[in-house]
Amino acid sequence: MRKLEDVAFADDVSLFSRMVGHMQANTTRLCNIARTAGLEITVTKTKSMRISTSHEAPLTVDGQAIEEVHRFTYLGSNVSKTGGTV
Repeated sequence: MRKLEDVAFADDVSLFSRMVGHMQANTTRLCNIARTAGLEITVTKTKSMRISTSHEAPLTVDGQAIEEVHRFTYLGSNVSKTGGTV
């Protein structure tokens, strides 16, 4: 069975992981790959959402903490910790 690990559309990317360590590794890898193409991740526009975890250390981009949110809009859909998408 294949697992969805990311969704990309134009300049919007969503990363998914079951483990916080993997999410930080994926975030770091995305930053490094983007940089080779001349792109930068804007930390102030980057958000993180955790579901069913007690891990509280923030995800980071180049040592800067990514804001943790309880809901966000992705490609016109509202995604939330409590109800999936609308």
